[in-house]
Amino acid sequence: LDPLNEGAYQRLMQAQAVQGHRDATRRTYHKCRDILARELGVEPMAETTALFEGLFSSGSFPQPVSTDLSPAPAPDFPFLGCKAELARLDELHKGAMMGRTSLVFIKGEAGIGKTELVFEFWRRANRKHPLLLLNGHAYESQLETPYTMWAEALSTLNAPEMQNRLDGLAPIWRGQLSRLVPEISTASPDDRNLTSAESQLRFMQGIVQSLIHLAASDRVMLFFDDLHWSDTASLELLHYVARQCRPHPILIVGTYRSDAIRGEGGLGRFFSQRRYETITMSAIEKSDIEALLERLGYDDASNAATRLTSHSQGNRLMLFETLRFLQDS
Repeated sequence: LDPLNEGAYQRLMQAQAVQGHRDATRRTYHKCRDILARELGVEPMAETTALFEGLFSSGSFPQPVSTDLSPAPAPDFPFLGCKAELARLDELHKGAMMGRTSLVFIKGEAGIGKTELVFEFWRRANRKHPLLLLNGHAYESQLETPYTMWAEALSTLNAPEMQNRLDGLAPIWRGQLSRLVPEISTASPDDRNLTSAESQLRFMQGIVQSLIHLAASDRVMLFFDDLHWSDTASLELLHYVARQCRPHPILIVGTYRSDAIRGEGGLGRFFSQRRYETITMSAIEKSDIEALLERLGYDDASNAATRLTSHSQGNRLMLFETLRFLQDS
């Protein structure tokens, strides 16, 4: 798969829009823009940007028919491996649901399957007990814009089926939440008599109180993807929420690329100053690939698994893109 092929991104956005996946469509466009900027130093073609903007302005997204809360995208292939990682996430989730808010990070190389691991965990947990998923994403192109990942995650609350979950939230906190999701309140927060520091504290308290309000009736999972691109303000809010939301049934998960962390500033400084549990993603094993090939009906699955393991080096993205190519051809 050519990462610079804008036509592929356009087709993927159209397919995601037809299925109603607003967040996935947004992520696809930003991924395209980030890769083009990093590799070629250019912006997406006008047609790509026009398509993206048109999808969000023309009502292209059908109303969801699923009763799941913020369902994760359906995987193209069965999830493989990561038994230890899933077991540890399950332990942390159980602790969070008993009132011990947990913040855990998942690290690994690009394409190793960090996002898929989190969504797979959510699917399994949600089948047992409904788990409200609030999913935000940090983008390289928005490093200088504060709170974008929080705005994306909390925008879920603006969906029609979510409106009643904010009933009873005090107006002072609803007003602060509206600084990130303006549609949920017509009244602007009145911070005129506050200093800049006091206004910032009031804002962070508003986010915390909104999450606590949600957790009073729903199990809540916050998931922030690609934290290596997150801005400092978002990270500070993440730390504040993790501390202040105890003891409430909230699980917070973040992913980041281990090769993108630098010791100076940003996430590097964030980790050096604070201690949070970190799960390192393991590479996919040959036995898992062989089991998948047998399930897909491949002949001589063992020999094919050996070659695919060598080719992909245990990287899930490389493996699945190779399988898609083989299936298409």
